[in-house]
Amino acid sequence: MLRAPRRRPTPAWPTAATRLADPGTNLRGEVTLTASPLDTGGAGVKDVEFQYSPADAGAWVTISVDASDPYSVSWDTTLAGDGLYDLRIVVTDNA
Repeated sequence: MLRAPRRRPTPAWPTAATRLADPGTNLRGEVTLTASPLDTGGAGVKDVEFQYSPADAGAWVTISVDASDPYSVSWDTTLAGDGLYDLRIVVTDNA
């Protein structure tokens, strides 16, 4: 008798949302970045990594890692120099 292979449940990757105080404006000086992570897989959030990259470059630089809620970081934008940048957050869960 042949049996169909068992399907493994699809992992639920953690997700996050971030919000800037005034979207669309230039960031200058010291700014606070915050993240609201959600881990629907139930393992819990381990940490949130805040990163930036020169626009469309794809080479990411870590600003800071925060391992406690509320997840936020203070970023001194003068260290990045003038220009356009992409921001992202990377959420790691406890699994």
